[in-house]
Amino acid sequence: MAVYVEALIDLGTEALEYGCAEATRMAERFPWPGHIRKAAAGYRAPEDRSEFLGARALDWSPELEKERIERKILFERALASGEIQQEPPKPEVPKKINYVRRGFKSIEEQKKELREKGYLQ
Repeated sequence: MAVYVEALIDLGTEALEYGCAEATRMAERFPWPGHIRKAAAGYRAPEDRSEFLGARALDWSPELEKERIERKILFERALASGEIQQEPPKPEVPKKINYVRRGFKSIEEQKKELREKGYLQ
């Protein structure tokens, strides 16, 4: 519980409640602090009546447009000549690590040890 408190301490009470409710509702497993934080990002206070209108329009000057076109032409030439290749990035395959610990004692030795500790009769 302390880990959750420490990870979510900067969220307000209402945002935290909203995030917990949303993360619990949408989760396929018990939500971690990251799930709660992501869900809490969608919280909007009742008195907040602002709306998101999208990204701010960029200020395109003629100089910027000319530079963009020149770079596009250079890129297309390099692509056509084979200087660069446009391939999708290959996904990294995580290495599977087995953390199986093998027992070095025989079954009889393990039973004897458990009897000595009082777990078996």
